[in-house]
Amino acid sequence: MAVATTTFRERKKRIQNYVEGVLPYYSVDDFKDRFRISRETFDSLVEQMIPYIENYINRKGYPSLILQAVCDCNPKFLDVYCGWPGSVHDARVLRNSPLFKSASAAESEEIYMFPINTHLLGDSAYPLSNWLMVPFKDFGNLNEIQKRYNYKHSSTRVCIEIAFGALKGRFRRLKFVDLTDIKAIVHVVLSCCCLHQPGFHTG
Repeated sequence: MAVATTTFRERKKRIQNYVEGVLPYYSVDDFKDRFRISRETFDSLVEQMIPYIENYINRKGYPSLILQAVCDCNPKFLDVYCGWPGSVHDARVLRNSPLFKSASAAESEEIYMFPINTHLLGDSAYPLSNWLMVPFKDFGNLNEIQKRYNYKHSSTRVCIEIAFGALKGRFRRLKFVDLTDIKAIVHVVLSCCCLHQPGFHTG
């Protein structure tokens, strides 16, 4: 179990501080001729959009959406969930996902959503639960058993990284989705996940 991100637009070389340092030098007529919008309307749109856009800026500094996925050892996607902004913590995405709600509801009713003695594996960003195993946090004080567990956990969980790599290799447009409508982007990502399934082993 892990997450991947999809960026919105292809990154191009940009002039630093363009809005603050360049746009003020346009005359009213030049601005409208160049951008087909009045300066007043532009300023109003920027003011409204900044809080919204900043939510999608991930820790690497570019806008993205989160794709949470679960796969088996083949690796084949078993569950996908997409749409949260790139700045949101993985644990929060999980807590709000249908997977978490179903697993938690089943656990409270003492119904086993997963076969006996089987669990999902997640990285250290996720919370430990009866159905989700995460690695020990390593602050330099782990014993040999804990280190061995972390190694086995990591080497087993690598299948999700393989699955994400294969998905992005097959559908390269996922790296830079040239859309601005969030719902449309989510549909594209989930459609790629669905289309990817039958062709994984056949190429």
